[in-house]
Order: sequence, then structure tokens, then C-alpha cells
Amino acid sequence: MSRDGNSSVQGRDVVEVARRRSVAWVLLAALLIILAWIVFHPFRPQDALLVVSYDVTREYFGSIREAYQAERDPEDATLVLFSHAGSVRQASNVARGLEADVISLASASDLELATGNRFGTDPDWRERFPYGSSPYSSTIVFLVRKGNPRGIRDWDDLFDREVRVVSPDPAVSGAGRYAYLAAVSMAGRRHPSGTAIEVPGAAWEDLVSLYRRVDFIEFGARQALEVFRRRTRGDVFLTWESEGLRLQAAADEDLEMVIPSRSIQARPVVAVVGRHVDSRDTREEALAFINFLFSPEGQAIAARHGFRPRDPGVDISGFPQLELFSVEDAFGERQAAWEQHFGEGGLYPLLLRDRLARRGGVQ
Repeated sequence: MSRDGNSSVQGRDVVEVARRRSVAWVLLAALLIILAWIVFHPFRPQDALLVVSYDVTREYFGSIREAYQAERDPEDATLVLFSHAGSVRQASNVARGLEADVISLASASDLELATGNRFGTDPDWRERFPYGSSPYSSTIVFLVRKGNPRGIRDWDDLFDREVRVVSPDPAVSGAGRYAYLAAVSMAGRRHPSGTAIEVPGAAWEDLVSLYRRVDFIEFGARQALEVFRRRTRGDVFLTWESEGLRLQAAADEDLEMVIPSRSIQARPVVAVVGRHVDSRDTREEALAFINFLFSPEGQAIAARHGFRPRDPGVDISGFPQLELFSVEDAFGERQAAWEQHFGEGGLYPLLLRDRLARRGGVQ
């Protein structure tokens, strides 16, 4: 074959390879689109509810569903489905299109990030249900290895000693964010400035020193806890009180709960996602489900699962005694505090940069 013939064949081969690659990329893109559709538009009957929540509420919502459906007429019983992950990640999932009917997240700021104006959440959502649409509260506690070999008792032990701290990543988890805010408040209280954090300043130095030793796990609190359990490194894990009570009730062989003298009060919230319930005609059922959370039975279920009920008639004698402070107590108006710490240019991103620099990284 002539040289020109060889060139012609090689040219056709190159074109064919390019064509096959193009087809492969198109098929891959189509597959990714289908997978994304399945994730964000899960198949379910038209009248089924999808409740999107953070990951430590799995058992709680399982009990809620059982009790809620038990009191309904079997012929009218609605299928209730759940999605669980870290609160911040779930907020992002809903914002990107996950078709929740009901959303239950660790903070009002997470919920507002998830819904905003795009999904038409009722402007008065906080007034739609009792206690600012917060069916229960919680706080941040410490989980340590069995026997507490490092003798960790309070926040000062985390600041003053070279203990290895583990936390769910605040980029994913509501527990991670509340743990950070609790640490900020406690750093401020150690110095004359009170809870204010000045950069630079003594309280800021305490905070950077602590977070230089924090190992972030990029999961919600439940999955992050299982990673902490399996790892040999890490002396203390910062997490929800409900997780500590769950392990305590199960007489866990590996971990035990330590209650600090003071910690932050978290107020998880719940709301309907207006655009979705209206397009699917599930608003009435979604409202009925949320109302059940505030009923005496729903409140008792929250207490049994380690969440502090709002109803003063529910017995809370089994909960640990500690001083609780709210985000507003420590930092002023809630949304402004969230922006100050987690917004673009906020103190938390600055902390990460300072932490990286002091670990020998590049800013």
C-alpha cells in the first residue's frame, strides 16, 4: 500500500476512535443525568411523603412513622419515606432539587439555605407550628473511649491539653457547626472579652490551637461516629447529646458520654416545602405529619430518642443537667451570627486558613 494509502487508513482510525470516545462520553453523561434524577426525584406514590432530615434522627423518625400511621385509618394511611444525611449536606441536596415534602434540619439557617425563595416555603413557616417550628432541642456533648483514659471532663481540657479531638465536618454536619459555635463561645469566656472573638486575640489563639488538633470527618454525625469508633487515634468526639444517650442506653462497650458543665442549645426545625407539596397535592398530609411531632405522643417519642421535648408536660428527668446557652445568647441575632461565622469571609473559613498555615500548609 502506498504511503498515501497508509495515511488515509490511519486517518480513518483516528476518526473512528474519536467517534467512539464521543459516544462513550455521551452515554456517560446520560447515565449521570439518570442517576441524578433518581437521587433528586425518587420514585414514590403520588400521595407518599418524603421527609428529608439529618442522620441522627433515623430511629426517632422510624418510631414517629410507626405511631403516626397506627393512629390513621388503614385505608387512608400515607406511606412516609425518609432521607438521612448530614444537615448541611441535606440542605444542599434540597436546594439542588431533592423533592422533599417535609424538611427537618439541625438549624433554621440550614432550612433557609435549603428552601429559600426558590421553593416557595411559607414566609411565616416559623409561626406555623409551636415553639418556632422546633419540635425539640439538643446540645453538644463529648464521647470518649471507654474508661475515659485521658480524663476529659470539660471544654477547658480540650483547650489546655494536647488531646486529639474529632468532629463531624461543619461543611456537612449540623453537629459540626454547633460544636464549633460552642467552642467559640467557650474560648471567649476564658478571656476578659467575654464571648467576643477578636482576630488576632487571646480567644482566637485558643480557638486556633484547639482546631489545629481537630480531625474533621466529612460525614454527618452518625457516620462520623462510626469512623471515630473504628479509628485508633482520637481521644474525644464532639456530637449530639442524643447520640451519647443512645450509646449509654445500649451500654456501649467502646465509648462513653462526658457531659460538659456548659454547652450550646441547638433548636432543630421542621417545615413543609411549599412548591413540592402544592405540586404533588400533599400539603394537608405534610401538615398533619408535622403536627404529630408536636402532639403529646410525638413529644414523648422525641424524649425516648434523646431529644429534649418542647412540651413541658413530658418528663425530662433522664436528661443530663448542664447549663445551656442559645446562639442568640452567645452571639446576638441568629442569622447574623450564622453569616458572621459561616458566610463567605466569615470567621470559620478564616479559622480553617489559619489552621492550615499553622499545620505547615500553604494559605
